[in-house]
Amino acid sequence: MKTRRPRTMKRMSVEADAMCVSDRLFFERFPWRQHRFRRLAQAELAQLEEATGAILFVPSQAESIFVLVKNLAPGVRLRMHVLGPNDQTGDDATEEMVSAFWKARAARCPDVIRQEVALQKAMRLPGGPLHNGGAA
Repeated sequence: MKTRRPRTMKRMSVEADAMCVSDRLFFERFPWRQHRFRRLAQAELAQLEEATGAILFVPSQAESIFVLVKNLAPGVRLRMHVLGPNDQTGDDATEEMVSAFWKARAARCPDVIRQEVALQKAMRLPGGPLHNGGAA
C-alpha cells in the first residue's frame, strides 16, 4: 500500500474536519433533525482509503458515495457510508426519509448497532452529554 506524504495527510485532515464542522452546524441549524444525508467529500474519501488501505470503487457512473450521519447528542455523531444517486446531493432529504434509510442500513450492519449502543451507554456516564438526564 502506498502511503501519502505527511503534508497531504494534514491537508486531507483539515478538509475532512471541515465536513465534521459542517455536520455539527447542520444539526445546530436544524435541532429537530437527528439524521443527515450528504455526499462524501473527496478528503473524507482519501482518509477512508488511507485508513482501510483499500481503494473504494463506485460500481456505476450513476452512483456516488454518500454519508448517513446520525446525531446522537451534541458533539456525538455516528456515520455510515452508502451509495446514492449521482444526480443528488442529499440536501433535500427529509428527516423521515433519512431516518428510515438509517434504520434499514443499520439493520444490515450489526457493527453499527453495537457502536450506537456503546456510544449511548458512554454518553450516560459521568461527564457524558446525557449524564443525569441530559437531552440529546
